[in-house]
Amino acid sequence: MRLLRQLFGVFVVLGFLFGVILIFSYDIIKIDWVSFMEIQPSHRPMEDPLPAPERSIPVEGPVSIPGMGAPENPVEADDASLTRGKELFVINCQMCHGQTGEGTGPIAPFLANKPANLTSDVVQSKSDGSMFLTITNGITGKMPPLNENLTVLERWDVVNFVRTLKASE
Repeated sequence: MRLLRQLFGVFVVLGFLFGVILIFSYDIIKIDWVSFMEIQPSHRPMEDPLPAPERSIPVEGPVSIPGMGAPENPVEADDASLTRGKELFVINCQMCHGQTGEGTGPIAPFLANKPANLTSDVVQSKSDGSMFLTITNGITGKMPPLNENLTVLERWDVVNFVRTLKASE
C-alpha cells in the first residue's frame, strides 16, 4: 500500500511538472528569455553600409579604377540616351537643379548649399567622366551620391542629357 502511495505521489508530481511545461510551451504564460538577438547592435537599412571588398568588381562592371582618372563615356549621345537621360534628370535631379538645370528647383531655396548651375561654363567645361563621378559619388555636404539610385548606364545617360542643357540656353 505504501508503494502505491509513493507511486501515486511521483505520478502527481510528474503530471504537475508536465502541465507546467505545457503551459509555457503553448504560450499561455509568456516569459521573456534573454536571447542573443536582443543584446546585439541593430542597424537601420542602409545605415553605415559596408565598403566594397578589396579588388572586387560590381555586377555592372568596373566604373572607374581609383587613381586612374575619370572614366570615358561609353554611351553615345543619341536620341534614346538623351530621352532616358531627360526622364532620369526629371526624377532625380530636377527637384534641386530645376527644369532648365540652373539650380532653381522647387527645394533649392530651402537648401543651405545651393545646387550648381548645370548650364554654367564651369560645369559644362568638365569632362564626361568628371560629371559621371560627381553623380556617382556626390559632393560631401552639397549633393547626395546617386550610385544606388541609378545604374551605370543611367548615370551616363544623365551626363549626356546635362550636356544638352548648355545648348538649350
